[in-house]
Amino acid sequence: MIPASEDRNVEQARVDSQAITSDHLTLRRLMERLNEMLGKLVAHDMSEEPEMLRLVASFRDVVCTHFEREEASGVLEQAAEHEPRFSDRVDALIAEHAKMRSALEALCEDAPGPSWGDFEVRFGAFCETLGAHEQAESEVLMGAYLDDLGGHN
Repeated sequence: MIPASEDRNVEQARVDSQAITSDHLTLRRLMERLNEMLGKLVAHDMSEEPEMLRLVASFRDVVCTHFEREEASGVLEQAAEHEPRFSDRVDALIAEHAKMRSALEALCEDAPGPSWGDFEVRFGAFCETLGAHEQAESEVLMGAYLDDLGGHN
């Protein structure tokens, strides 16, 4: 029989995982909406768009909440405990959160910058960095847990 405390840990991990997955979907939708609006703003050379600024702030909030949720859940650290070969990578991924938070804060504070076109380029670069980061986290989690099922060579 599984001890009650271990059962609660499994349940909490499931809840955390669902919340993180939900964050990813929300982030994807926001990125799509922001890119769509940016395309229109740039194409029409518009300088002010309050809705765009609200979306940018919402995106920042979701990203920061997502990082906080990952850090508070300990899901990456648990993966490293389960599979120590990922320890250095997990440490680097967690350290990236602070760097990306700072970059995103600067991007949002400066929005739109010299122009929405300039913001579009900088936002695109941030989204690429974020996407690569999330992909690396997924690889760690899958490597740590799926390798047990025979995937590790």
